[in-house]
This record gives sequence, C-alpha cells and structure tokens, in this order.
Amino acid sequence: MNKEYYMKTDKLAVWQPKGVLDTKKILEFVTFLNEQSQQHDPHFNRFVDLCHISGVSVRYEDLYPIAEQRKIYYNSNVKQKVKMAFLVNNPFTYGMARMYMILTSNPLLKVNILKKMEEVANFLEVDISLLNA
Repeated sequence: MNKEYYMKTDKLAVWQPKGVLDTKKILEFVTFLNEQSQQHDPHFNRFVDLCHISGVSVRYEDLYPIAEQRKIYYNSNVKQKVKMAFLVNNPFTYGMARMYMILTSNPLLKVNILKKMEEVANFLEVDISLLNA
C-alpha cells in the first residue's frame, strides 16, 4: 500500500500527500485513480487530505491540463455522481483545492472543500475511522 494514496474500500480512494505538493505527485495520484477505475467500479469517492503538505509547487498552467483530462475522464467513464472531498487547513491549500474544483466542474463530480475531518466524513457518508491513515 502506498503511504500517500490507497483504496480504503472499493468505494473510497484516499490521498494524503506529504512534503511539497507538485505536478508529479498529482499525476501519480491521477494514474492511481485511473488504474483503480479499471479494477473497481469507477464510481468510488475520493478524499484528498491536504493538511500534511509543507508547500505547493504547482502553477495554474500545470493544473489546467490535468483538470481538462479529468473532465474528459468523468464525461467518458462516470455515469452517476461521485464525490471528492478536500480537507484543508490554511487559505493556500483552500485556494489550490478551489482552483481544481472550478477547473474540473462537472455535473457528475460533486466537490467539497472542508476544514474538519467530521465534515469530510459527513459529506462522503462514511465512518470517520475510514479517513485516518
């Protein structure tokens, strides 16, 4: 099991990046999601915990094509709504999550940016114990 991302259940993917968040890490997580979508029903929810990163080295120009690819993925592979929750602990990580949320806007992807683990559990409709590493 990767220490940063893994399938907690067949309905929940978790990513808890550490250190500096960069484009390489984001692309690795996207690859993981794509692989899991082939092994599982692609309608699993996503939880991204941004509380353990020490910095962000991602520019809009880097994030935009990733978001466009994800929109194409959702349009092609997702037939029912999936949820993606971001847990943030400062204005900068909130801004990054918000930018991604806007760029990936899709009626089948419901994104929420939250500040408390309890809020994430409620949004994803899971027991909070599933969200902890």
